[in-house]
Amino acid sequence: MYGTILLIPEFTDYRFARIEHHTTALQAMITETSRNYKLDQAGVILFGFGDGATIATQYANRFPDQTAHVITSGGTFLYPPSGNVSYTVVSLT
Repeated sequence: MYGTILLIPEFTDYRFARIEHHTTALQAMITETSRNYKLDQAGVILFGFGDGATIATQYANRFPDQTAHVITSGGTFLYPPSGNVSYTVVSLT
């Protein structure tokens, strides 16, 4: 109804050394999706929980021109995106 596309990748190997591999895989998923659906020109909105938060922030740092916003919760290693990417940290206490 609102034109929202939700991608939920499942990365089973979250070792920190694999983060670059995961950001590349996520970029491939987003690129493939953009071939079939029109994506917002501002970029994608990423949400990550736990190690997914690390992947989301690393993606935004690597592809800031393709990222509109990052929302994280429970991330072990957070790297707030540089540039014009807005960033929200959700704290569940």
